[in-house]
Amino acid sequence: MIDRLSREHFLTAEPDVRSRGWIYRSLNVEPIVNCVGTQTNFGGSQPSAVVVNAMAAAAEAFVDLDELAEGVGRRLGRLTGAQWGIVTAGSTAALSLATAACLAGNDPELMLRLPHLGGLPRRVLIPEEHRFDYDHIMTVVGAEVGSFLDLNDLARSLDTQPRMICMLGRALLQGVGPALEDVRKVAEHVPIIIDAAGLSPQSPDAWLQRGADLVIYSGGKFLRGPHSTGFLLGREDLCRAAWLNGPPHQSFGRAMKVGKEEIIGALAALEAWLIRSENDDQAKWDKTLAIIEKEAVALGLETQLLKAQPFSLVPRLRITWRKRYRYTADYVRRMAFLMQRVRFPDFWSMGEAIEINPFNMTGVEDINRVVLCLREIFGRIESPQSEAGTMSGESFELDVSGSWKVSIEFLGQHREDLFHLSQTRGWVRGTHKSRRLSGIIIGRMSSNGIVLNSRHVGQPLTIYHTFRGIPSEGALAGELTVGAASDEHRGLSLCSQFGRASWQAVRIKQSGAKVPRDYDCAQGR
Repeated sequence: MIDRLSREHFLTAEPDVRSRGWIYRSLNVEPIVNCVGTQTNFGGSQPSAVVVNAMAAAAEAFVDLDELAEGVGRRLGRLTGAQWGIVTAGSTAALSLATAACLAGNDPELMLRLPHLGGLPRRVLIPEEHRFDYDHIMTVVGAEVGSFLDLNDLARSLDTQPRMICMLGRALLQGVGPALEDVRKVAEHVPIIIDAAGLSPQSPDAWLQRGADLVIYSGGKFLRGPHSTGFLLGREDLCRAAWLNGPPHQSFGRAMKVGKEEIIGALAALEAWLIRSENDDQAKWDKTLAIIEKEAVALGLETQLLKAQPFSLVPRLRITWRKRYRYTADYVRRMAFLMQRVRFPDFWSMGEAIEINPFNMTGVEDINRVVLCLREIFGRIESPQSEAGTMSGESFELDVSGSWKVSIEFLGQHREDLFHLSQTRGWVRGTHKSRRLSGIIIGRMSSNGIVLNSRHVGQPLTIYHTFRGIPSEGALAGELTVGAASDEHRGLSLCSQFGRASWQAVRIKQSGAKVPRDYDCAQGR
């Protein structure tokens, strides 16, 4: 039964109740202070007023989506110099639909077979140094993804009849791997797509001018469009094929639905971006970071201003505490969230440093929360014992050395794993073997229980497990968090992104495990 009072509050709250974030609080969800930037986990970015108004206008009437695609495709072409373009359900959907376009075009016999193309050509090539977190989405369409090391290797790979070459825009800007122009010369007739999801669109588009056939951008990050949108721009035949392989059509990409309001909102965001004034944003970001930096320096912390780059469009502030405080970056991030609901980035921030990205910080209130957070964490001369603890003086009567049969209950799935563990005082290390992967596991025993962290290196992402539990003689049991991340983006949010499971283990052998001598238990490598 619907609670009438809570329903009325949600729908008709008075203006004085409608403080920023009120709609989330009505669901008992407290908003955060976003110092991360445009990370998807925390909502992307805040749509501009232009985008919100455009989406509201789009909601006032109905339209044939194929006719809308024609109008939007022409407008995107005029804005960017592309032959045509489409709005997709995010940049990953754009990569998926572009792959479908290159594999099947609009041949219905092929479209309706995706991803099962059998022996037909379906190879997609990508430079080895350009492999990235989401390139496996191309395999979902039915592509067989292969890497090439250099231009000579690419030339040899052309014998496999590749249907597409994918390159990462950020890597190209950093000078990593072969240049786009050189790849174009070697693979003259193979479509080249540039994944530039987190980069800035230009007019005319630089990637298309340099020889790419297609380019992808995110609509919901720096452009401040609807978070669930992206753009695919370039060759008209391939963009049209991508549109037909996606919604509203009954083809492979039907699940990647994008609504009329989102299409219009994304288009409005791109237009606003291309005519924006960078000075206004830059002045706001500089002022925000200057206030926070002043407070950090007053607390005795070291600071460094990281300037905006073509592949990182916003300046960031790095704060380092080194030997004065025995905190890890993970501890500081966790305490900031618990104390003030402040989210610091967990990408690139390791050891004894955090970074602050001001892109999504909104006004004085957010700045004050961050300042207060720093004071609460660092506002003392002596820091308490580090979170890991020294474990000096603790006795460890229970030794978990040996081989363990581990039963894991995932959501709707069961798995049997194997631990081989060796314990030295409070430290535990060994190997963790799952259904098909094997990796190092490390952890510690304390009076609060046992914590074990394992890492399984794989493609496209490395898999992380964190086992927490209570040991007893011959048995372990507790809760598990799981996630996956690339080395570049390894952090708490992604290493636990796949949720929780329960686990229990029974010792099957009372002997230690062999562990590499050079293994660094403290760093997990």
